[in-house]
Formats: sequence, C-alpha cells, structure tokens
Amino acid sequence: MKKTLFFTVLVLAIASIIVVITIVPRQEQPEIETFTPENPQWHLPEGVKARIGKGAVKMMQYSPDGNVLAVVSSIGVWLYDAHSGETKSFLPGHSTQITDIAFTPDSQTLASGNSEGSIQLWDVPTGNHKQSLIKERMWSISSLAFIDNGQTLVSAADYHTLDFWDVTTDTLEKSLTHGYSRYNTVFSPDGKILASESHDRILRLWDVPTGEQRKYVIEHENTVSSFLFSPDGKTLVTVVYDNSIHFWDVATLKHNHTIREDWNWDSKPAFSPDGTILARPNKDNTIRFWDVTTGTLKKTITGHTSPVKIVAFSPDGKTLASWSEHGPLHLWDIATGKQKHTMSGHTTEFTTVSLSPDGKTLAIQKGKEDKTIHLWNAATGEYQKALIGHKKEVTDVTFSPDGTILATASADKTVRLWDVSMGEHKKTVKGHRKPVSTIAFSPDGKILASGGLFGTIRLWDVLLEKRKRVLKAHTAGLYKIAFSPDGKTLVSQYWNGTFHLWDVATGKQKKTTIISGAETINKDLSKLSPDFQTVATVLPKLKGISRPYLQIGLWNVATGEQEHTLIGHTDNILFISFSPDGSRLASSANERTIRMWDVTTGEQKQTFELQDLPNQIDSVGDVAFNSDGSILVCSMRKGPIYLWDASTAERKKILIGHADQIVSMLFSTDNRTFASQSKDGTVLVWDISSIPEVTDDKP
Repeated sequence: MKKTLFFTVLVLAIASIIVVITIVPRQEQPEIETFTPENPQWHLPEGVKARIGKGAVKMMQYSPDGNVLAVVSSIGVWLYDAHSGETKSFLPGHSTQITDIAFTPDSQTLASGNSEGSIQLWDVPTGNHKQSLIKERMWSISSLAFIDNGQTLVSAADYHTLDFWDVTTDTLEKSLTHGYSRYNTVFSPDGKILASESHDRILRLWDVPTGEQRKYVIEHENTVSSFLFSPDGKTLVTVVYDNSIHFWDVATLKHNHTIREDWNWDSKPAFSPDGTILARPNKDNTIRFWDVTTGTLKKTITGHTSPVKIVAFSPDGKTLASWSEHGPLHLWDIATGKQKHTMSGHTTEFTTVSLSPDGKTLAIQKGKEDKTIHLWNAATGEYQKALIGHKKEVTDVTFSPDGTILATASADKTVRLWDVSMGEHKKTVKGHRKPVSTIAFSPDGKILASGGLFGTIRLWDVLLEKRKRVLKAHTAGLYKIAFSPDGKTLVSQYWNGTFHLWDVATGKQKKTTIISGAETINKDLSKLSPDFQTVATVLPKLKGISRPYLQIGLWNVATGEQEHTLIGHTDNILFISFSPDGSRLASSANERTIRMWDVTTGEQKQTFELQDLPNQIDSVGDVAFNSDGSILVCSMRKGPIYLWDASTAERKKILIGHADQIVSMLFSTDNRTFASQSKDGTVLVWDISSIPEVTDDKP
C-alpha cells in the first residue's frame, strides 16, 4: 500500500513539473560577462572628456627581461605587465604613426620612432619621457636597434640613411648611406645587419657599422609584406603576398624551404626564443606553430574570434602574446594552449557607435559579427554594461528620442529593447522571418519600425509591446528607414537608389516613389533631408566628363521629380550632409573644398576653403551639422576635425586627437558633447565649450 501511494505521488509530482515547464515561459539565460574592459583615461587630447578604445595594434615586443610587453597601437605605446596583463603606462608622444620600437638590453629604456623621423626615449619603469633625438633633415623611421650594450641607438630611415645616436649625450655620432629602401627594414638581433626591401622587390643585407651592402641579394616574384631574423641571426624569413613564407640562410642567402598556406598576408609571424618554432597568425582565427627545420605543423592554438594579426613570444618561450583585428589581446600558456590573461580595448575599428540624445551614454559594437553591444559613460569613459542576448550579429542600434531605451536589431530575426539606465533587457520583439537590418523610433518614441533586407517593414507599439501593422514592399534590398518629423510618414531607402513613402496610420504605400538616378546607394552619397522634403544624391559619371562624381541631384519628395542639379565641384564628391532644417546641403570633395548649397534654389551659398591647411597631402573627409545647424563639422582623412561657422564659413575650432580617418561624427541634442569615431580604433568624446577658438583663422 505504501509503495503504491509513493509511486502515485511521484508520478503526480513529475506531471506537475512538466505542466509548469510547459505553461511558464522559459527565461532566456544570457551569457555571463567574463571581464570588464579596462579603459584608462591617460594623456587625453585637449578638449577630450573620455576616450573609448586603446587603438589598433601595429606591433608588440617583450622587454629583454620578460617583465614588460610593449604594445604599439595607432595612438601610442601601451606598456603592460607581462605576467599579470595589468596596464602600466601609456606613452603618447608622437603626432603620427609609430613605425618601430626597441628596448635597451637592461629593459630600462624604450625608443620609439615615427613616420616623420621623430625618435623618443622613454623610462620604462615610470613611463616618463626622457628625451627626443632630432636631426636637421628627418625621414620616416623604418627600424630601430640598440648596440654597444645600449649606449648607441641605430635608426634606419627612408632614403637610405643609417643614423648612430649616443643616447647618453643625445648627439648624432654619424650617418651612413645604406642604399635605397622605401618599404621595409629590419635589424638582426645583434644590430649588426640590416635587411631592406625596395620597390624592385629585391631584399638586400647591409653591414651596419660600415653601411656597405653584402654580396648576395634575394629577389621575389611577389612583394614582401614583412620579414624577420631568427633569434640567433642565422636565418631570415620573408613573408610574401602570395601567402608563402620563405626561409633563407643569412650567410649565403641560400633558400632553405617554404611554407604555403592560406593565411593573412598582412599578419606578422614570430620566432620562439630558441629559434626552433615559427608562430604564424591566421585569418581562420588560429595561431599555428611550425617547425623551422622541417617546415611541419607542430601545434595550433584556437580562441580568437577574428583573424589573428600579430604574435610575440616571451623571452623564456613559455608565453605567447597575440592580437586579432577585433581584439582583445591574449596571453597564452604555450604548453597548455590556454589563455592566461586578456587585455581589452584594442580593435581595428568599432563597427557601430551611437551617442544617446543627452550625450551621456555611448553604445558600441566592437566588430561586424559581434552579438553584444557595450554601454560606456560618455563623460568619464567608464565601462557600464554589456548587453548580451542576441544569437547572431547585431545589425543596427538606435536610442529612443528620450534616450531611455536602446533598440538593437539582429540577424537572428529579432529586435531587443534595453533599459539604458539599468543596462537590462526589457523586451524581445519577434515576428520577422528574415534577419532585421534597420530600425527607427518615431519622434515621440511610441512606435518602433523594423525592416529587413528583403523589404518587409513592421511597426511596433513600444508601450503596449505589440505589433501595429506590416508594410509589405515589393522591392528587396532595404537599406534604411526613417520617420518624418511629425511621425506620420515613414520612408524606406533601398540599395537600388529608390525611396518609398508610407502612411504610418494606414500602413499603405504612398504614390510617390523617388528614383534618385543612382545605380546603387552609397550611404555617404545619397541622403534624405531631415524635414522629409528633399532627397540629394551624388550623380554617377556623366558623358564627356572624366571625373565620375561631380554633380548632385535634388528630388522633391512630394512629387518625386528632380528639381535641381548642383554643379560646381571640380573633383570627386566624397560626402554630403543636410542641415537639420533641410534648407542647406553641404558637400565635400577631393579638390579640398566644402560647398554649401541652398536647397530651395539650388544655388551655391558659400565655399569653405581647405587649401591653406598645414598638411597639403591630406584630403577632406566627412561633413556634418550640429543639432541646431549653426556649426559645420569637417573631418580630414588623417585625423584633424574642423568646426566652421555654417553661415559665415569662418573656421572656429580645431579638434586634434585622432591618428586616422574619421568614420562618424555625432552631436548631443544640446550641442555640448561631440563624439568622433575613427579608424584608429578609438572613439573620442569632446567637450566643445572647453576647446579654444582659432585666432586669425589660422591652424
């Protein structure tokens, strides 16, 4: 009887559990964030409140004693504790790209050289700047090496010069000519041999003390992307663009053997300290270890989530540092293949950067395939939260007009809504049958529109958390959607150059369809005015004109007819931008000018001249207006950002801090905060009011 009763109770209990599981919706379990990204705010440029990111990694080198890992990024040198991964110092120092570094044998001093010929010496324990080595005529530094037990620094520069510096007296002892070299140079470990490759694809070896060329040369059929010496200096490895690695005997330059494999031609391999292993970064996110003598594969390390670019062995051969293009930087235990430490913040370029309307929060996506959005405090650079939950990559990000909600679209066919202040998930919007590619809030924040590449658009009631209606387009290739200022109309922009207008209340497509004349849409060359009155598109190549993009067409949204053609640029038009009220259009072009156009009349109003700027080889980049249209912002391809009075064309301020091309520029609604995203792997948040105005209009 007791057994029967026990069995009955057990069956009922199991049945109850099954019913509860069936009825109660299962809570999604997001991934647990494994670490908080470190983001030290050291040596910020003038006017910058916060910096997100440490810059893309260009090279890595351990100190001889193995205690420090120097990481050269696009914005400076970061010194890490090689054992704990802790950030020790940041060495800014250079105004242009750092091209090489070298430690003294005692690991106490680091030398860094840049593309303008500047050489700086740093105290490694403190991170303090020690001295600058300057000569009358300076060329880009290609390689650095300490000789004479660290008393002499040898620098190889473009235009065939070898300079010998006495670092104790900061004096140039002598200069030698070592033959023409415009591409790469590398010193042997003892600094006595210099390998160089020039335009003729011939690699030469030079005797450093005399500057004389050695007898033998190496000639490649393809360009060499990089080369390096083995630790004992007896073997030279050349990495060629055809995905091959060649091993050469330094004494005779006799070819030993070749490794061929599909990999990153622009990545940099490294020798183990004993010279028996070559570690090779790969585009399949792995690191492979090859036997130098036999050319056979010995081991593979996995763990990166993007193509690996750079590796470096610790002096004891037990640890490998590696970096992939979307970061982070890992330290590996070579014996076990397990990660020891992770240093975050280094990435080639953030995919998506969005600034909240109040300018307080940045939402950032690190890479194209990233499923996670990261929230940062825009005022302090402090990391706040990782928004984790999407099953596939995030495709679009947007804040609600009041900044309280962040919407994220994903290739997993969903849209997620997040509470910005708490960093918590609020709602998952489901219903799309294809990946969602673009989203937009209505001006009052009550409606969210979401669309996919195949054209279907859905409207959602944000407050009631339910779908309102479906807009079915017969045009595939949806690129972007946006609401009109009154929220009554939705525009959908397609890659084939067309714009469709929709009535939000009824969900019906309006009769007007704008065909801009462009064969395909370039997001920088086709824009809808904020007032929804005009579409501007840079027109493709015209007959009899050699320049392909010289004119801009303006279309009336109400009628779908082209009203004006803007003519005046003499070289390729690069970017266009409407003023917030839609009355003006700014366009930048290769002739180093920005032109301001009256949208109503099609007439040119002002020309913003950039020919007198300091760097004559630099070119103009993107243009944008601040929130009230009083300021026009122009970025240059090499980093500086210029602020102009939009009405008078008077240059007002210069923002100097980025080391590469600007990708996007964002203003807060009150115009006090400005965020700039660059290809140097950083986002800078500027306090516009703290930056002094340009005097006499000269940089």
